[in-house]
Amino acid sequence: MIGAAALLAAALAGTPTPSARAALPEGGWGGPDASLTVTREGGVLDFACAHGSLAEPIVPDDAGRFETRGVYVAEGPGPVRQNDVAGKKARYVGRASGGSMTLSVFVSGSDAEIGPFTLERGRLPRVIKCQ
Repeated sequence: MIGAAALLAAALAGTPTPSARAALPEGGWGGPDASLTVTREGGVLDFACAHGSLAEPIVPDDAGRFETRGVYVAEGPGPVRQNDVAGKKARYVGRASGGSMTLSVFVSGSDAEIGPFTLERGRLPRVIKCQ
């Protein structure tokens, strides 16, 4: 019995385990109407009439797809009052491949898709804020 357990343990020790997926490296992504700065903890986003944050790192699957949670804060023209910046929970969904990414936002309580936005790693964004 002990010999069988030892053989099983040896066999399992040689079984490869799935590798942990890596988060996107820190840095900037930019494109028309959107900017993403990836951080170790998640990220910070800027849109034409909104901004947001990611509550966790972006970890793409083997096909480059990802989904992460965060906050989305809609903006309007003019000054922003301190109590108007709470934002809403949101899902950030996309796909990263090489140096490009598509990104969409789904705000909690709504079926509407914001985006998709096309971003490139290291590219300066072209975000014109609400007027």
